Amino acid sequence: MLHQWSDAGVILGNHTFSHADLNNVSVTEFKKEIVKGEVVTRRLMQPRELYQLHFRYPYTHTGDSEAKKSEIERFLIRRGYKVTPHTIDSALSSRTLSNSALHLTGP
Repeated sequence: MLHQWSDAGVILGNHTFSHADLNNVSVTEFKKEIVKGEVVTRRLMQPRELYQLHFRYPYTHTGDSEAKKSEIERFLIRRGYKVTPHTIDSALSSRTLSNSALHLTGP
């Protein structure tokens, strides 16, 4: 599905590899999740000449302390990420979102 979206011109971003919640994991673990997710994102987006690395925090949780939040923000900046806004209502099911995206991009 991700290849279909990318091929159709959808901008894909990193959301960590396993949807880790920064409020519930250490900074070290969250950084590992970002890097692991980045491998997939870069592979999918690399064929495009120019692309911006995008990141969105799972659950929109930016950390349960200011120190945690600041450290991850600096980490993302150093790696060239732009944090994207929360644009999807989490109450929507993943199936609904996937079907909508596939409808827009074709089979």
